[in-house]
Amino acid sequence: MSAKRSRCKPASSSPSPHKGKPGPLPFVPTTRQRREVELAMATGMSLETIADAMEVSRRTLCRAFARELAVGRSKKLLASVVRLDDLAAAGNVSAAKYLHGLMLSHGNKPESFADDKWATIASQIEADLDEQGNSPKKGEFWKNN
Repeated sequence: MSAKRSRCKPASSSPSPHKGKPGPLPFVPTTRQRREVELAMATGMSLETIADAMEVSRRTLCRAFARELAVGRSKKLLASVVRLDDLAAAGNVSAAKYLHGLMLSHGNKPESFADDKWATIASQIEADLDEQGNSPKKGEFWKNN
């Protein structure tokens, strides 16, 4: 019985993604650089400004920090709100008031029946029909019209 040879190359101890290719080494961002890009996005800096500050091209910035550019602002805002909630839970009244104000002004407002424009229109139609005295039975109006 003959042993089959593997067609795969043996794994080297330190694979190099750049082995045998001409040109500069690929840019590999550090954790600190990733945090800096997230913070820069959270404060509203432009891509050109961030690229200049990081001393990389805009293309390299977009390639190496795609995730940070996409969600950096959201992550930093969430972290700030979590810290604010922790302060409010610890008894900081100012933090609790500020957080409450954020939730009221920016949070999802529950939709009530009074705010529903279709409910308002339906109520007006029912009121008009009642005034005329020819209010149809429930479900009858939609069958005829």
